Amino acid sequence: MKLFLPVFLCLFFYGTLPVAAGEVVYISKEELRDRISSSANLVILDVRSEYDWLSSPAKIKGAVRNSPSQLNNWADKYLKDTPLVLYCA
Repeated sequence: MKLFLPVFLCLFFYGTLPVAAGEVVYISKEELRDRISSSANLVILDVRSEYDWLSSPAKIKGAVRNSPSQLNNWADKYLKDTPLVLYCA
């Protein structure tokens, strides 16, 4: 999988929402690649603005786009023990 992402990646668990700054774990694109290949239940969320998402050719295959301004509308659909990776540019 090609990961062309000049972005910050953070891994956290839904059970910690809202997550405090000290609880966010930042990972590199290489670490994400390893986690994708080793974890079937990992969910990757693209939380860029709609404009940025539509205008960018760089997307992680399998990522789900969710609007950060609508967090309360989509956060409950993920299980508390499911690892979530949020990324934005």
